[in-house]
Amino acid sequence: MHKNNFNLLRLLFALFVIITHSFILTGYGEIDWLFTLTNAQVVISYIGVRGFFILSGYLIYQSVLRTTTLSDFFRNRFLRIFPGLIVVLLLTVILGYFVYNSDFYSYITNKFVWTYFPKNLKLFRLQGTIPGVFDTNPYKDDINGSIWTLQYEVICYSVISLLVLIRKKHLLILSALCLFFFVSNVFFFEDYAKLQFVIYGQRVIDFGTFFFAGSLLACLKIENFKYKNTLLYLALGLLVISLLFNVFRTVHLFALPVAVILIGISSLKYVSGILSSIGDLSYGIYIYAWPVQQTLVYFFHPGVYWLTVYTILITIVLGYMSWHLVEKPALKFKRHSGKSRFKTP
Repeated sequence: MHKNNFNLLRLLFALFVIITHSFILTGYGEIDWLFTLTNAQVVISYIGVRGFFILSGYLIYQSVLRTTTLSDFFRNRFLRIFPGLIVVLLLTVILGYFVYNSDFYSYITNKFVWTYFPKNLKLFRLQGTIPGVFDTNPYKDDINGSIWTLQYEVICYSVISLLVLIRKKHLLILSALCLFFFVSNVFFFEDYAKLQFVIYGQRVIDFGTFFFAGSLLACLKIENFKYKNTLLYLALGLLVISLLFNVFRTVHLFALPVAVILIGISSLKYVSGILSSIGDLSYGIYIYAWPVQQTLVYFFHPGVYWLTVYTILITIVLGYMSWHLVEKPALKFKRHSGKSRFKTP
Protein backbone atom coordinates (compact mmCIF):
# COMPACT_ATOMS: atom_id res chain seq x y z
CA MET A 1 0.00 0.00 0.00
CA HIS A 2 2.87 2.40 0.76
CA LYS A 3 5.15 1.47 -2.16
CA ASN A 4 3.85 4.20 -4.42
CA ASN A 5 4.30 7.89 -5.17
CA PHE A 6 0.88 9.08 -4.02
CA ASN A 7 2.18 10.96 -0.97
CA LEU A 8 4.92 12.52 -3.11
CA LEU A 9 2.46 13.64 -5.76
CA ARG A 10 0.05 15.08 -3.20
CA LEU A 11 2.92 16.98 -1.60
CA LEU A 12 4.04 18.34 -4.96
CA PHE A 13 0.50 19.32 -5.92
CA ALA A 14 0.10 21.24 -2.65
CA LEU A 15 3.37 23.07 -3.36
CA PHE A 16 2.20 23.83 -6.92
CA VAL A 17 -0.80 25.64 -5.46
CA ILE A 18 1.44 27.68 -3.16
CA ILE A 19 3.54 28.89 -6.11
CA THR A 20 0.62 30.33 -8.08
CA HIS A 21 -0.99 31.78 -4.97
CA SER A 22 2.24 33.64 -4.22
CA PHE A 23 1.75 35.56 -7.44
CA ILE A 24 -1.91 36.24 -6.68
CA LEU A 25 -1.34 37.39 -3.12
CA THR A 26 1.50 39.75 -3.99
CA GLY A 27 -0.69 41.51 -6.53
CA TYR A 28 0.44 40.00 -9.83
CA GLY A 29 -2.75 38.06 -10.53
CA GLU A 30 -3.20 34.42 -11.48
CA ILE A 31 0.05 34.10 -13.37
CA ASP A 32 3.24 32.19 -12.70
CA TRP A 33 6.28 30.78 -14.47
CA LEU A 34 4.31 28.04 -16.21
CA PHE A 35 1.76 30.59 -17.38
CA THR A 36 4.54 32.52 -19.11
CA LEU A 37 6.26 29.40 -20.45
CA THR A 38 3.07 27.98 -21.99
CA ASN A 39 1.85 31.25 -23.49
CA ALA A 40 -0.99 31.60 -20.96
CA GLN A 41 -2.36 28.07 -21.47
CA VAL A 42 -2.02 26.83 -17.89
CA VAL A 43 -0.77 27.83 -14.44
CA ILE A 44 1.05 25.60 -11.96
CA SER A 45 -1.82 25.54 -9.46
CA TYR A 46 -4.17 24.29 -12.18
CA ILE A 47 -2.09 21.12 -12.45
CA GLY A 48 -1.94 20.86 -8.65
CA VAL A 49 -5.67 21.12 -7.99
CA ARG A 50 -6.67 18.83 -10.87
CA GLY A 51 -3.98 16.40 -9.76
CA PHE A 52 -5.61 16.26 -6.34
CA PHE A 53 -8.96 15.39 -7.90
CA ILE A 54 -7.42 12.70 -10.10
CA LEU A 55 -5.74 11.00 -7.14
CA SER A 56 -8.86 11.41 -5.05
CA GLY A 57 -11.01 9.74 -7.70
CA TYR A 58 -8.59 6.84 -7.99
CA LEU A 59 -8.29 6.24 -4.24
CA ILE A 60 -11.91 6.96 -3.33
CA TYR A 61 -13.13 4.37 -5.81
CA GLN A 62 -10.98 1.80 -4.01
CA SER A 63 -12.53 2.99 -0.77
CA VAL A 64 -15.95 2.36 -2.32
CA LEU A 65 -14.93 -1.26 -2.91
CA ARG A 66 -13.96 -1.67 0.75
CA THR A 67 -17.15 -0.11 2.11
CA THR A 68 -20.53 -1.83 2.44
CA THR A 69 -22.78 0.98 3.71
CA LEU A 70 -23.31 4.62 2.79
CA SER A 71 -23.05 5.65 6.42
CA ASP A 72 -19.56 4.15 6.67
CA PHE A 73 -18.54 5.74 3.37
CA PHE A 74 -19.57 9.25 4.41
CA ARG A 75 -18.21 8.74 7.92
CA ASN A 76 -14.81 7.99 6.41
CA ARG A 77 -14.98 11.01 4.12
CA PHE A 78 -16.04 13.22 7.05
CA LEU A 79 -13.08 12.03 9.09
CA ARG A 80 -10.71 12.86 6.25
CA ILE A 81 -11.92 16.40 5.62
CA PHE A 82 -13.51 17.95 8.67
CA PRO A 83 -11.13 17.46 11.64
CA GLY A 84 -8.33 19.33 9.87
CA LEU A 85 -10.77 21.92 8.53
CA ILE A 86 -12.28 22.58 11.97
CA VAL A 87 -8.85 23.28 13.47
CA VAL A 88 -7.70 25.57 10.67
CA LEU A 89 -10.93 27.57 10.81
CA LEU A 90 -10.66 28.03 14.58
CA LEU A 91 -7.01 29.07 14.33
CA THR A 92 -7.90 31.47 11.53
CA VAL A 93 -10.45 33.23 13.71
CA ILE A 94 -7.76 33.66 16.39
CA LEU A 95 -5.26 34.85 13.77
CA GLY A 96 -7.78 37.38 12.52
CA TYR A 97 -7.36 39.59 15.59
CA PHE A 98 -3.63 40.01 14.96
CA VAL A 99 -4.17 41.17 11.38
CA TYR A 100 -7.23 43.29 12.12
CA ASN A 101 -7.39 47.03 11.53
CA SER A 102 -8.88 47.94 14.91
CA ASP A 103 -8.90 46.99 18.60
CA PHE A 104 -9.89 43.78 20.39
CA TYR A 105 -13.37 44.99 21.38
CA SER A 106 -14.13 45.95 17.80
CA TYR A 107 -12.97 42.52 16.66
CA ILE A 108 -15.06 40.46 19.07
CA THR A 109 -18.16 42.56 18.36
CA ASN A 110 -17.74 42.17 14.60
CA LYS A 111 -20.55 39.77 13.63
CA PHE A 112 -18.49 38.40 10.74
CA VAL A 113 -15.96 37.04 13.23
CA TRP A 114 -18.67 34.83 14.72
CA THR A 115 -20.11 33.69 11.42
CA TYR A 116 -16.76 32.85 9.79
CA PHE A 117 -16.39 29.42 11.41
CA PRO A 118 -19.94 28.01 10.95
CA LYS A 119 -20.39 29.36 7.42
CA ASN A 120 -17.12 27.87 6.19
CA LEU A 121 -17.57 24.62 8.08
CA LYS A 122 -20.67 23.84 6.04
CA LEU A 123 -18.51 24.14 2.87
CA PHE A 124 -21.25 25.71 0.73
CA ARG A 125 -21.96 29.46 0.49
CA LEU A 126 -18.62 30.23 2.09
CA GLN A 127 -17.75 33.43 3.91
CA GLY A 128 -14.51 34.57 2.35
CA THR A 129 -13.65 37.54 4.54
CA ILE A 130 -13.98 39.22 7.90
CA PRO A 131 -14.16 42.97 7.20
CA GLY A 132 -11.03 44.58 8.62
CA VAL A 133 -8.84 41.48 8.30
CA PHE A 134 -5.94 41.75 5.81
CA ASP A 135 -7.37 45.09 4.69
CA THR A 136 -4.00 46.43 3.55
CA ASN A 137 -3.00 43.34 1.55
CA PRO A 138 -2.96 43.49 -2.27
CA TYR A 139 -5.54 40.67 -2.33
CA LYS A 140 -8.12 41.04 0.42
CA ASP A 141 -11.09 39.11 -0.98
CA ASP A 142 -10.31 35.89 0.91
CA ILE A 143 -8.80 34.89 4.23
CA ASN A 144 -8.44 31.31 3.00
CA GLY A 145 -8.79 31.04 -0.75
CA SER A 146 -8.06 27.31 -0.86
CA ILE A 147 -10.95 25.71 1.00
CA TRP A 148 -13.55 26.50 -1.67
CA THR A 149 -12.51 23.41 -3.67
CA LEU A 150 -13.61 21.12 -0.82
CA GLN A 151 -17.28 21.57 -1.70
CA TYR A 152 -16.64 20.12 -5.15
CA GLU A 153 -14.75 17.23 -3.62
CA VAL A 154 -17.84 16.50 -1.50
CA ILE A 155 -20.05 16.65 -4.59
CA CYS A 156 -17.84 14.07 -6.31
CA TYR A 157 -17.99 11.92 -3.17
CA SER A 158 -21.77 12.10 -3.20
CA VAL A 159 -22.02 10.94 -6.80
CA ILE A 160 -19.56 8.06 -6.49
CA SER A 161 -21.14 6.97 -3.19
CA LEU A 162 -23.99 5.50 -5.26
CA LEU A 163 -21.58 2.73 -6.28
CA VAL A 164 -21.62 1.55 -2.66
CA LEU A 165 -25.24 0.58 -3.29
CA ILE A 166 -24.76 -0.53 -6.88
CA ARG A 167 -22.31 -3.42 -6.68
CA LYS A 168 -22.35 -4.30 -10.38
CA LYS A 169 -21.50 -2.69 -13.73
CA HIS A 170 -19.12 -0.13 -12.21
CA LEU A 171 -17.10 -0.02 -15.40
CA LEU A 172 -20.16 0.84 -17.46
CA ILE A 173 -21.34 3.49 -14.99
CA LEU A 174 -17.94 5.16 -14.65
CA SER A 175 -17.39 5.08 -18.40
CA ALA A 176 -20.72 6.82 -18.92
CA LEU A 177 -19.87 9.43 -16.27
CA CYS A 178 -16.47 10.10 -17.82
CA LEU A 179 -18.02 10.45 -21.26
CA PHE A 180 -20.61 12.90 -19.90
CA PHE A 181 -18.00 15.06 -18.16
CA PHE A 182 -15.59 14.96 -21.10
CA VAL A 183 -18.23 15.97 -23.65
CA SER A 184 -19.58 18.65 -21.30
CA ASN A 185 -16.07 20.00 -20.74
CA VAL A 186 -15.12 20.12 -24.41
CA PHE A 187 -18.37 21.18 -26.10
CA PHE A 188 -20.69 22.73 -23.50
CA PHE A 189 -18.38 24.19 -20.85
CA GLU A 190 -19.48 27.80 -21.39
CA ASP A 191 -23.15 26.79 -21.13
CA TYR A 192 -22.57 25.63 -17.56
CA ALA A 193 -21.60 29.18 -16.59
CA LYS A 194 -25.32 29.88 -16.32
CA LEU A 195 -25.65 27.41 -13.43
CA GLN A 196 -24.58 29.43 -10.40
CA PHE A 197 -26.90 28.53 -7.57
CA VAL A 198 -24.92 27.66 -4.41
CA ILE A 199 -22.27 26.00 -6.59
CA TYR A 200 -20.83 26.83 -10.01
CA GLY A 201 -21.80 24.42 -12.77
CA GLN A 202 -18.51 24.94 -14.59
CA ARG A 203 -16.56 23.91 -11.52
CA VAL A 204 -18.59 20.72 -11.16
CA ILE A 205 -17.83 19.80 -14.77
CA ASP A 206 -14.19 20.82 -14.44
CA PHE A 207 -13.34 18.89 -11.27
CA GLY A 208 -15.71 16.03 -12.03
CA THR A 209 -13.87 15.35 -15.29
CA PHE A 210 -10.65 14.61 -13.41
CA PHE A 211 -12.15 12.91 -10.37
CA PHE A 212 -14.11 10.36 -12.39
CA ALA A 213 -11.22 9.84 -14.81
CA GLY A 214 -9.19 8.75 -11.78
CA SER A 215 -12.03 6.49 -10.66
CA LEU A 216 -12.32 4.90 -14.09
CA LEU A 217 -8.59 4.17 -14.16
CA ALA A 218 -8.95 2.47 -10.77
CA CYS A 219 -11.89 0.43 -12.05
CA LEU A 220 -9.83 -0.59 -15.09
CA LYS A 221 -7.01 -1.65 -12.75
CA ILE A 222 -4.46 0.41 -14.63
CA GLU A 223 -1.84 -0.77 -12.13
CA ASN A 224 -2.02 -4.19 -13.82
CA PHE A 225 -1.54 -2.94 -17.38
CA LYS A 226 1.33 -4.69 -19.14
CA TYR A 227 2.72 -1.64 -20.95
CA LYS A 228 2.39 0.98 -18.22
CA ASN A 229 5.70 2.70 -18.98
CA THR A 230 4.87 3.04 -22.66
CA LEU A 231 1.45 4.46 -21.79
CA LEU A 232 3.06 6.92 -19.36
CA TYR A 233 5.54 8.19 -21.95
CA LEU A 234 2.72 8.52 -24.47
CA ALA A 235 0.59 10.55 -22.04
CA LEU A 236 3.50 12.84 -21.12
CA GLY A 237 4.41 13.25 -24.77
CA LEU A 238 0.84 14.21 -25.65
CA LEU A 239 0.81 16.83 -22.89
CA VAL A 240 4.02 18.43 -24.15
CA ILE A 241 2.88 18.35 -27.78
CA SER A 242 -0.52 19.79 -26.85
CA LEU A 243 1.20 22.79 -25.26
CA LEU A 244 3.30 23.35 -28.38
CA PHE A 245 0.21 23.30 -30.62
CA ASN A 246 -2.15 25.12 -28.23
CA VAL A 247 -4.52 22.17 -27.80
CA PHE A 248 -3.76 21.54 -24.13
CA ARG A 249 -7.32 22.50 -23.19
CA THR A 250 -8.67 19.29 -24.75
CA VAL A 251 -5.75 16.85 -24.63
CA HIS A 252 -5.02 17.20 -20.94
CA LEU A 253 -8.54 16.06 -20.03
CA PHE A 254 -7.52 12.45 -20.73
CA ALA A 255 -3.71 12.58 -20.86
CA LEU A 256 -3.21 14.22 -17.45
CA PRO A 257 -5.20 11.60 -15.46
CA VAL A 258 -3.29 8.77 -17.13
CA ALA A 259 0.08 10.43 -16.44
CA VAL A 260 -0.75 11.27 -12.82
CA ILE A 261 -2.00 7.79 -11.93
CA LEU A 262 0.85 5.98 -13.68
CA ILE A 263 3.39 8.14 -11.87
CA GLY A 264 1.46 7.61 -8.64
CA ILE A 265 1.47 3.81 -8.78
CA SER A 266 5.22 3.81 -9.38
CA SER A 267 7.64 4.01 -6.49
CA LEU A 268 10.86 5.92 -5.94
CA LYS A 269 13.01 3.57 -3.89
CA TYR A 270 13.79 5.82 -0.93
CA VAL A 271 11.43 8.77 -1.33
CA SER A 272 8.19 6.78 -1.01
CA GLY A 273 9.44 5.10 2.15
CA ILE A 274 10.53 8.36 3.74
CA LEU A 275 7.28 10.14 2.92
CA SER A 276 5.28 7.18 4.17
CA SER A 277 7.00 7.43 7.54
CA ILE A 278 6.58 11.21 7.68
CA GLY A 279 2.90 11.04 6.80
CA ASP A 280 0.56 12.73 4.34
CA LEU A 281 1.24 16.43 4.83
CA SER A 282 -0.55 17.59 1.70
CA TYR A 283 -4.00 18.38 3.13
CA GLY A 284 -2.53 20.37 6.01
CA ILE A 285 -0.25 22.27 3.65
CA TYR A 286 -3.15 22.97 1.32
CA ILE A 287 -5.58 24.35 3.90
CA TYR A 288 -2.99 26.36 5.86
CA ALA A 289 -0.98 27.85 2.99
CA TRP A 290 -3.25 30.71 1.97
CA PRO A 291 -3.69 32.25 5.46
CA VAL A 292 0.05 31.80 6.06
CA GLN A 293 0.79 33.63 2.81
CA GLN A 294 -1.66 36.41 3.64
CA THR A 295 -0.06 36.82 7.07
CA LEU A 296 3.46 36.98 5.62
CA VAL A 297 2.33 39.59 3.10
CA TYR A 298 0.62 41.59 5.85
CA PHE A 299 3.67 41.80 8.12
CA PHE A 300 6.69 41.51 5.82
CA HIS A 301 5.63 42.32 2.21
CA PRO A 302 7.91 39.71 0.60
CA GLY A 303 8.30 39.23 -3.13
CA VAL A 304 6.97 36.19 -4.95
CA TYR A 305 10.10 34.09 -4.53
CA TRP A 306 10.57 34.63 -0.80
CA LEU A 307 6.85 34.35 -0.11
CA THR A 308 6.90 30.94 -1.80
CA VAL A 309 9.98 29.76 0.11
CA TYR A 310 8.82 30.94 3.53
CA THR A 311 5.31 29.57 3.00
CA ILE A 312 6.62 26.15 2.01
CA LEU A 313 8.85 25.97 5.10
CA ILE A 314 6.09 27.07 7.48
CA THR A 315 3.32 24.95 5.99
CA ILE A 316 5.44 21.80 5.96
CA VAL A 317 5.66 22.17 9.73
CA LEU A 318 1.94 22.94 10.01
CA GLY A 319 1.09 20.06 7.69
CA TYR A 320 3.17 17.70 9.81
CA MET A 321 1.42 18.85 12.98
CA SER A 322 -2.00 18.69 11.34
CA TRP A 323 -1.39 15.12 10.14
CA HIS A 324 0.01 13.72 13.38
CA LEU A 325 -2.09 15.68 15.89
CA VAL A 326 -5.43 15.95 14.08
CA GLU A 327 -5.89 14.04 10.83
CA LYS A 328 -4.19 10.73 11.60
CA PRO A 329 -5.84 10.31 15.03
CA ALA A 330 -9.23 11.05 13.44
CA LEU A 331 -8.67 8.44 10.73
CA LYS A 332 -8.42 5.71 13.38
CA PHE A 333 -12.21 5.89 13.55
CA LYS A 334 -12.66 4.98 9.88
CA ARG A 335 -14.65 1.86 9.08
CA HIS A 336 -14.10 -0.54 6.20
CA SER A 337 -15.45 -3.97 5.43
CA GLY A 338 -11.94 -5.30 4.77
CA LYS A 339 -12.62 -6.30 1.15
CA SER A 340 -9.78 -6.41 -1.33
CA ARG A 341 -8.91 -2.98 -2.71
CA PHE A 342 -8.43 -4.52 -6.17
CA LYS A 343 -11.79 -6.28 -6.38
CA THR A 344 -13.81 -4.68 -9.15
CA PRO A 345 -17.47 -5.62 -9.57
